[in-house]
Amino acid sequence: MPIVDARDLFDHAAAAGYRLPLVAPRDLHDACTWMREAERIASPMVLDVSDSPDRPEEWDIALPAVEAFASRSPVPIVLHRAGIKSEDDLAKAIRLGCGAVTPAAAVARNVVAMAETLGLATLGLATGRAEPFADPAGTPAGQPADWEGRGKAGPALAACRLPQPVEHVVMFNPEGLSDAGVREMLRIGTDMLGAIPGVRAVRTGRALADDARFSLCWLVLFASEHVVAHYRDHPTHIAFADHHFRPFAGDRMTIDFRLG
Repeated sequence: MPIVDARDLFDHAAAAGYRLPLVAPRDLHDACTWMREAERIASPMVLDVSDSPDRPEEWDIALPAVEAFASRSPVPIVLHRAGIKSEDDLAKAIRLGCGAVTPAAAVARNVVAMAETLGLATLGLATGRAEPFADPAGTPAGQPADWEGRGKAGPALAACRLPQPVEHVVMFNPEGLSDAGVREMLRIGTDMLGAIPGVRAVRTGRALADDARFSLCWLVLFASEHVVAHYRDHPTHIAFADHHFRPFAGDRMTIDFRLG
């Protein structure tokens, strides 16, 4: 998958002495057009998927398609999001698949530290690190023929790790809850756990077989292994587990699976 570790790509660009093209597509079609151009000239690239003021929710819908398109691309790609002001903003950036963020200038230091703990590349005034982009303002960095990364896709890809998401699987049998109580517990958990930075998706499932060892499961998709300890110790996870889950799920099993 050529959506690569942003830190590795930025390090390669710095070591090889070139700046990465930063493109701010207007929509899904625009993003795909820029990725095709990057493929044509074999250049790594950074796609900025920050919300536009007039269409703040557009990337919520479009990003899965952008990721699917990028997964078929031979060039290394990083998704970037600017203006991170809070833990909620950081959680959204990770859900959208971003590997690099630029915090707002006045963002709290703990948000920057959290992003770095979760394995993201953090850039900008709030971190003291310069953006390795040809155009930090977020407009298309000249014409593709002028990109400094032209022809460097192969070496860059060889130098970059690929994302390794983790599936956090919890199998359990509910105890002391009615069917309505179980549904409410699953609803609360989906909302609470899905808001933790590093979590990309939360799903629940029921066993097909009536005699299965466990009847229910949580499937919590982490962006990477960096998320495992952060999720375990996050106050929101602890609150849900202590008050809504463990008292009603004494019979349970948890396994983390590295995907890919």
